[in-house]
Amino acid sequence: MMRTVSFVDYIEYPFQGNVCSKAIGVGDVDNDQCNELIIGNIHGDLHVHKGPGSEPWRKATGLGTITCVQVGDVCNHGINYILAGSLEGWCFILTVTADTERPDGKKDESNQEMKATYKQHLVANSRSIVIADIDGDGLNELLIGYSDRTVRSYRWKEEGREASGALIGHFILLETWQLAGQLYSMSMHKHNDGYVDTMVSQPGGTFISLVSGSKKKHIKQEDEVEEDMEASAERSAGPSLIYHPLGSARARNPGVATEVVGNISRQKRGEETSTPNYSAICTLDGTLTLLENDDKILWSLYVDHHLSTLQKLDVTGDGTEEVVACSSDGYTYIVNLNRDVVRFHFEESVAAFCAGYYAAGGSVNVPCLIYMTFSNRIVVYYDIAMPQTGSSNLMQVLANKPELQDIFNYFDCDSSQPDQVRQLYHWALYGYKSSPS
Repeated sequence: MMRTVSFVDYIEYPFQGNVCSKAIGVGDVDNDQCNELIIGNIHGDLHVHKGPGSEPWRKATGLGTITCVQVGDVCNHGINYILAGSLEGWCFILTVTADTERPDGKKDESNQEMKATYKQHLVANSRSIVIADIDGDGLNELLIGYSDRTVRSYRWKEEGREASGALIGHFILLETWQLAGQLYSMSMHKHNDGYVDTMVSQPGGTFISLVSGSKKKHIKQEDEVEEDMEASAERSAGPSLIYHPLGSARARNPGVATEVVGNISRQKRGEETSTPNYSAICTLDGTLTLLENDDKILWSLYVDHHLSTLQKLDVTGDGTEEVVACSSDGYTYIVNLNRDVVRFHFEESVAAFCAGYYAAGGSVNVPCLIYMTFSNRIVVYYDIAMPQTGSSNLMQVLANKPELQDIFNYFDCDSSQPDQVRQLYHWALYGYKSSPS
């Protein structure tokens, strides 16, 4: 069942230039527990927005053709950095510090202009970035997907830091995976047994799981991998691929673009923690599929719009994440794990889309829908929390109100008899109909 909602409250930021689909995101860039919005364009401009102000809080220029951005502890220092990948093959690390207060009590924003703390030329034509521990050794790796159908993993090798805060070190190539089809997105996925792998979307509504060769046998010495890229790639004979030929993909165009998202959590009744064993796939032809345990298709949803972006977000606050899919013409579908659908129409064409937790008010992270338009503006809808995504009736809602028992007793209504309860509600809402004369 599908219902339509309207979101009203939004923040608007001006931003010039064309934006790639993976060059927008949210994350805690200054490590203050409040997420910021990061966006980069193909002209090398990167803006960081914080809170409701229309001007960028931090900005950087000269970063090349930015194709993807990500926020995370890529250097394993216990703090987050901004990572930006360019079409030309440059990987930039940017460090963001919080505003300091001046003697007059106002915040010093003289450090608005950001400079790259570190840059390194890796491989050209990056499409997607993931920062995560992919081999289970407790250290984060940098995973980059490229348009030449390869995925490469890197690790930061520390060599020190300068007094200015500049990083001294470099990324070393760990492993390389060669894919059969073009990749569009990557996502980490945790299984019931605690095993974590990387999902990479493939054309035709399928995906591949990347298996790290050092998952079971970690690298013994860092010096052994400190080689040039070609030699290191030849040495990495361990990486392997697990192809998932989903049954629904056989009836679909084998070349259709596909997006994937993993680690979709479900809060089960009576449990304090959620279980992240769900994943989702959407295709450009308008198919949204929910999976359990990799290959088990729970349901498929078909819409008549081209779905170009797939995210996950808990919009109800119950611990269970919903799947959020957006089309290029602004139709956004919020679907819970029971396939109840809420649709929101953003009335502009969308260049890039992101759903996540953003401190729109400046102090608290709230679920947000973020749209980059072709009219050079970013629109952030922040008041999107809903009590539920599925439909319900009055009887179901009021059945969970124990205080109504006093009213039932007052009107001599047996709450165990649905007909009596329904009649009481009808009288309270509409009164008794007068008999015809």
